[in-house]
Formats: sequence, structure tokens, C-alpha cells
Amino acid sequence: MTDLPNGWEYKTLGEVAKWGSGGTPRAGTLSYYDGEIPWAIIGDLNDSYVSQTARNITKKGLEESSAKMVPVGAVLIAMYGSIGKLGINTIPMATNQAIAFAIPKIDLVLQKYLFYYLRSQREVFLWSGKGATQQNISQTLLKAWKIPLPPIPEQQEIVEILEDHLTRLDAALADVKQAKVKAAQFRRSLFRAAFTGNLIGDGAGLMTDLPNGWEIMRLDEIADVVMGQSPPGSSYNENGEGRPFFQGKTEFGEVHPTVRKYTTAGTKFAKAGDILMSVRAPVGPTNIADIDCVIGRGLAAIRAKTVVSQNYLRWSLKHLEIDIQSKGTGTTFDAITGETLRGTLIALPPLPEQQKIVEIIEDHLSRLDASVAIADAMEKQSFSLRRSLLQAAFSGQLTKEVASV
Repeated sequence: MTDLPNGWEYKTLGEVAKWGSGGTPRAGTLSYYDGEIPWAIIGDLNDSYVSQTARNITKKGLEESSAKMVPVGAVLIAMYGSIGKLGINTIPMATNQAIAFAIPKIDLVLQKYLFYYLRSQREVFLWSGKGATQQNISQTLLKAWKIPLPPIPEQQEIVEILEDHLTRLDAALADVKQAKVKAAQFRRSLFRAAFTGNLIGDGAGLMTDLPNGWEIMRLDEIADVVMGQSPPGSSYNENGEGRPFFQGKTEFGEVHPTVRKYTTAGTKFAKAGDILMSVRAPVGPTNIADIDCVIGRGLAAIRAKTVVSQNYLRWSLKHLEIDIQSKGTGTTFDAITGETLRGTLIALPPLPEQQKIVEIIEDHLSRLDASVAIADAMEKQSFSLRRSLLQAAFSGQLTKEVASV
């Protein structure tokens, strides 16, 4: 523990609040559920006020289980799965056993001070989680956890400063997220315009009514399609013997696939420059092979014929990704057959127009990607600022900095 400012002291969470946890009425007993008592599960916790729950239980369900009524104003914290997820209930409710609740002792700790302190400890709680199949923390761990406590007036000041900063940070983050949503919308609109003849002409925007000179063609009319086939497992190695082997999307790097293994066998091949499409869950994503390689059954290699630009074809398939995904079939995971893929319809303008469309798309996407990268950086920075802000708040630095202004 670090040194605390004058007037601060360490106490345990068990000393500053009364703790408890809930329970789950027996599943399948209809008389226990859909009653008048709100019953919170982890999914109801939202790091804010909880005023409603997805499910209710009956009085009988409450009385005949370990569920307990939690008074208004308790701080709720997830102990399983989403460890550290928080809420403050604004109505009386029960909870399941995955949620612990803390009723603050108001002479020692303010509700909001406790709430924000628990939020500041989330990552540490996650590291402290135990369990082979599902990480969890316990009430025993929580009650013994140390909390730095200033006098009540300073707790109030810390809460007010925190909420002022966090409100502005949340507003900025909301703007960043909205910008990313708009970028995704623009990307879809760009593709739609490009492949319906509206990007550089006056196309009607319908596959059945394209500009003059455009055609609708099957993929196998304009490209060779090779469906992958995985070699025997005994042929794989990681020491560079044989040919590079790609199985599926998991090997797709940021620009090109990443070689993870090699094979001394193989019957299905892709050439450098071929479009590689994932044909087994997830169906649709594409990349470009930068080397000759063997492809497994999770991929198809698509090689444009002379009537189509390889780049135009790749962007067309990117535009059709959701449509291609919808044609996936399978009981355990989605996959697309070679017959279905080869029958994919492509809107095809003359080659000079294809090139112009590609240039416009890549110019727009380059600028769009740069903007999204800035938004991503701002998003990461906001998380870092939030962490620093919480750290300063509970080490005495936040109020110290304000006092020195």
C-alpha cells in the first residue's frame, strides 16, 4: 500500500459496508418466476443506476431460495464472469448468487465513493479471479479488500470532481463512437454506389437496371475458383519444409495472411495475387495471397480472368460479403459450397471503368481508414485517461491538484 495523505486511513470493504449476495430459485419451477420482485443478474449491471431487471421472481421464489431483498442504494458488483461489473439499484430488488451487494455505512463511506473505488479496482479484481472454467471472486476476498478513506467531506469532493471529468470524457467518447458508426455507414454507401454504377455515372442503383455497358455475370464466368482441401495432418510442419499452408481466416494478417505452418502434401493451390476468401465460419472475409501456397478447406482461391481487374473483383466480393454470408449452411458452423460461390453474381462494367472505380474506392477508403485510426487512438486514450483519473482520485492526488490551483 502507498502512503496516504494526512487525514486518510485504510479500512477493509467489510468494515465500511454490509455485504451479502443473492441466489437463484430452482429452475423450471413456474411458481418461482415472473412475479412482482425484480431479480438482477449480471447482464442487468450497467456501471450505472439499475432501475429495472430482465426477469422477476415471485415472493415464493424469494422465500424458498437463497435470494435476498436488496434495499435501494446498494452497490452491486459481479463476482463471476464479468468480474467487477457494477450497478446501484434505484428500486428494491433481489439478485442471483453471481452478484454481491454492499450497503455502505454512511458514517464511513459515501455510496458513490465506494462505487467509483470498486470501479478503479476492476482490473485488479480480474487478475485475482480464480476458477478453472469460469473466473470468479468471492465475498471473502471483497470484504478483506483495502479501501483508502478520506474524511466524508473530501469523499464528496472527490466524487464531484470525478463525475465532472467522467461526464466530459463520456461525452467525448460518445462522439468518437458516433464518428466510427458514420464511417461504417459511409463505407457501405461507397460500396453500394460503386457496384451499382452510381459512383462515376448515373446508374439506376439496381442489379437489374445497370448503366450502359455493364453486365451481370456469374463469378465462375469471370474468375477461376479453387476450393481448398486440407492435406493430411501428418504432412504439416513449422520448419519451412514444403509449401506455406493457409487453412482459413485465422491466418489473415492485417494486409496479407500470416504463415503459421507448412505442408509437404496438398492438392489445392493459390498463386501470389489470388484473392483468398474464407468459406467456413466466418464466411466472406477476403485477403490477398502474397506467395504461392496450399489452401485448406476453410479457403477458396479466386483468380480473375482477363475481363475483370483483380482489385475490382476483390472490392466487389467485399461489397457482397454479407450476401455471401447469408448463403452459408451447416449444423455446427456456417460454410459456403463451391457451387454457391461460383454462382455469385457480379456487376461488371468495362475494364477502364473498373479501374476508375477501384481508384476512387481506394482513395476514399485510405482517408476513411486514417480517420478511423485516429478515432481508435482517441478511444484508447480515453480509457487510459479514465484509469489515470481513478488512480489519482484514490491516492489523494485529485483533490491535491485542485487545491493547488
